[in-house]
Amino acid sequence: MKLTDIAKMAGVQGGHLPLLAGEAHAIWRFLTLRYTFFEFTQLVSNYIEDTELKAGVMRGVSSTLQRQIRKTEELLDAFGIPLPPKPPKSVSAVVKSETMRDETIYRMLLIGIQYFQETHTEIQRMMNDDKLRNLFMGWMKEEMKMYDLMVKYGKMKGWYWSAPQYKH
Repeated sequence: MKLTDIAKMAGVQGGHLPLLAGEAHAIWRFLTLRYTFFEFTQLVSNYIEDTELKAGVMRGVSSTLQRQIRKTEELLDAFGIPLPPKPPKSVSAVVKSETMRDETIYRMLLIGIQYFQETHTEIQRMMNDDKLRNLFMGWMKEEMKMYDLMVKYGKMKGWYWSAPQYKH
């Protein structure tokens, strides 16, 4: 059952669920960030040479980013909030670049995942609605698992930068 159906059954005016202004902004902002990261990930995937990294990135795009984007778009529709402009469905590189190293792409993606961990936490603090808060909490757990896998992969490849051991 869709959120709009639940709203109509509850008699909410116009079929839209009630939403606080802060919640509306947080959801809309989350979608704009997901759109941006989706487009960025599509772009850099064109330059990835490492087959395992490329497969992992594409799996993350299809299983996580696209699913969260769809669900967030449904939420905004249910609340009657206009969607931001959508990114292109795919982004292809015209020229292969020798300057885009897999190690650098890995780190840029890892920074993006770290940023989204903070974003999920920030959004949860803004959510008054229990269901919305739980939704973003679940997505934060997914992000944490993804981060853990990326760190392990980066360590295996020697790409993850660890601080030097402290000796006093």
